[in-house]
Amino acid sequence: MVEENIPEQSSQQVPSPVISPASSLQLSQLIAKNLLRIRKTRHLSQNNLAEKLGVNRSYLTKRESGHILPHIAQLERIAASLQVSILELIANPRNPQIQEFYANPFTAAIMPFIHNLNTEQMMSILAKAKLLTAKGR
Repeated sequence: MVEENIPEQSSQQVPSPVISPASSLQLSQLIAKNLLRIRKTRHLSQNNLAEKLGVNRSYLTKRESGHILPHIAQLERIAASLQVSILELIANPRNPQIQEFYANPFTAAIMPFIHNLNTEQMMSILAKAKLLTAKGR
């Protein structure tokens, strides 16, 4: 019988992801809902918007189905083409907490950094910031 070397378990716990697959799906569905609503209020077909974005229609179909979580750079392109903020794609802009977040000068200063993050990284940072803010109260 051959004895296998089994590494000892670390005493450190592996941190759980801040954004779960379920919340990732919820976010992609929210983006899909907002994208569809905004596109329709602008009286744009998928073909029209796809042409403005320089992509094919199936790209938008996938985003509007809510099964794919777009990268932040994709959200920026979509928002620019629809002439809305990313905020309008990812949340309800009438939410006072979201309005406060985007009105904050610190938020404006870190936006260039945030634009280089994918959506999961951005949501993770925001969740951690929320925890820090809650502890500071």
